[in-house]
Amino acid sequence: MTSTTATHAMFSERLNRQTANPFATALRVLLLIVIAAQLFALTQVVRGQVERAQVRESMRAASNMAIRNCIASSRGKSADDCVAAITVASGP
Repeated sequence: MTSTTATHAMFSERLNRQTANPFATALRVLLLIVIAAQLFALTQVVRGQVERAQVRESMRAASNMAIRNCIASSRGKSADDCVAAITVASGP
């Protein structure tokens, strides 16, 4: 038997052994499904966090604009008065 034939025989025997075990195949498929589900869940969590951050950023920008408008339109009010009025109006 030549070394190429021996290598081919060993590879063929190993391949037959791996495909003959349905439990190992089912376990691998189950593992891939679990990994895919975890990746999907992670993307959903990240997407939600990004959306919340965008909402917070737009609310902050709106508050800053409201404070600037309050200060510009009410010469007698201080910046602290405007911040307090906008904070009360916007809620917690």
